[in-house]
Amino acid sequence: MAVAPLRSRASDAQAAWFARRVARTPDERLARIMRGPQRGFWLAQVFRAMPRQLDAERAAGVEATIEYRIGGRRGGGHDHWQATVSQGRCRTSRAAREPASVALTMDAVSFLKLVTGNATGPRLFLTGRLEIAGNLALAMRLPSLFRVPDAD
Repeated sequence: MAVAPLRSRASDAQAAWFARRVARTPDERLARIMRGPQRGFWLAQVFRAMPRQLDAERAAGVEATIEYRIGGRRGGGHDHWQATVSQGRCRTSRAAREPASVALTMDAVSFLKLVTGNATGPRLFLTGRLEIAGNLALAMRLPSLFRVPDAD
């Protein structure tokens, strides 16, 4: 039983480390990294951690599929990832497997800042860096469903 809390604390520490790195890295450098060969690795790391960041209590009763369309690839286009929240659990996938309840479209730098707590969805939306399609009420609720690391 003691293994789960240790694993949780370790993943929380990793998430906080990553959030601090994103906070301290200039946007231009983040954009350059996310156009390069490491893009896939960093996106996979974020989505691999997402199920551990779900707050099961707050997600109880939520049945939703969130599609992330992340731009800024070399050569254009978007990477598509999905997070499916069901019965207090989260499952992520690289490809669209289910119809999305809500789709969030943003560039890679905005995505990294959003998932690390270095930017908020409303601020990104109001500045035109985030587009939302589908269930707007669900989009507004997303920050409360996932624990966002502390970048301080």
